Amino acid sequence: MSAPAAMQGDYVDLRFVKGRKVCQIVIELPIEAGAQFVAAFGTPDPSTTIPVAIARIDTAPTTERKAGGKLAQRAGIICGEGAFKKFIQSEFNASSDCDPAQFLRNYCGVKSRSELDHDRHSSDIFRSLELHYITWLQAVE
Repeated sequence: MSAPAAMQGDYVDLRFVKGRKVCQIVIELPIEAGAQFVAAFGTPDPSTTIPVAIARIDTAPTTERKAGGKLAQRAGIICGEGAFKKFIQSEFNASSDCDPAQFLRNYCGVKSRSELDHDRHSSDIFRSLELHYITWLQAVE
């Protein structure tokens, strides 16, 4: 058995060979991959066959969830503090039933606080908000 090989191409045609009771599939590869294909699979020889497998490739975009780090943890802690809710009511005219976590996500432009550790713009907004909150806390104490 030869070394395993895999290549990506496009399924473009299907033909039935009734006399042999088989079907043939046509997979197109970019021309630049031709030499690589021949190196991996060889050239056709009617006296032998080469066992292969076919798999469909899922091309749908995946949404990879990245874990939160230190900024997400700090954001979670701040959102749990009663003083933060008072801060956003005082400084941003948030309603009394405002959810601090939702406010923070909206303010920073993220869907999840974990994004704060992976998006520079959002992390800068969070750090600025956190600094504003700390300054506000010191002033009200």
